Amino acid sequence: MTRAKVRERVSQVETQQWAGRAAAKPALHFYVAHKREIRCEGFYDNASGSGLLFEARSGTLRTRRWQVSCGTAESAICELCGEEEESIEHVVLYCPRLEPQQPSGVSLEQALGFGQTGPSGGAAATSDGRDRGAVTAIIDRTKRRLEVWRSRTMAWVGNNRGGGQVQKCNQPAKTLTGVLGECQTRFKGVELQIPIPIQSMLRGLAQTEINGS
Repeated sequence: MTRAKVRERVSQVETQQWAGRAAAKPALHFYVAHKREIRCEGFYDNASGSGLLFEARSGTLRTRRWQVSCGTAESAICELCGEEEESIEHVVLYCPRLEPQQPSGVSLEQALGFGQTGPSGGAAATSDGRDRGAVTAIIDRTKRRLEVWRSRTMAWVGNNRGGGQVQKCNQPAKTLTGVLGECQTRFKGVELQIPIPIQSMLRGLAQTEINGS
């Protein structure tokens, strides 16, 4: 067997193991269904929108639905519009109180950058004819929209709730939520402390997204 064939076989086995471990985590079902290979993504930078985009892609964006599942909220209804449950899809695509709006027909998969990158991790043309510039613009809109969501949600809480309350979520984190070790995140005006048992696979998820290794 040639060296190239050996590398190809090793890559196949690593991909299968990576996908299997990710599929075992409920929060990662959407992620593993749409990311089919181990490689970096070229749309991350140091802005807060990139961190929120990673959380949305990995199913751990701290929406009201997420908080209900974690036991730190009683209602999943969006606090900004009051019309629907605040899910990742609602935040990324549909909430009328957030901007910028995505073009008509954009799916959640497209908005989160799944299947829209070329071999080097940069933007690629899509099957429906959108060019690379349009694909990049869709992902950039998503990041800006997530930043607006975070800002307005925290402002809403500041105007409608008392401060000083501490809530703890003791549910094990289903995936990497942005930091390693003990996570202390300011969310919706409440100090949410989440002990995270870090697993090598979860650290590797962020490493794969950013560095492809």
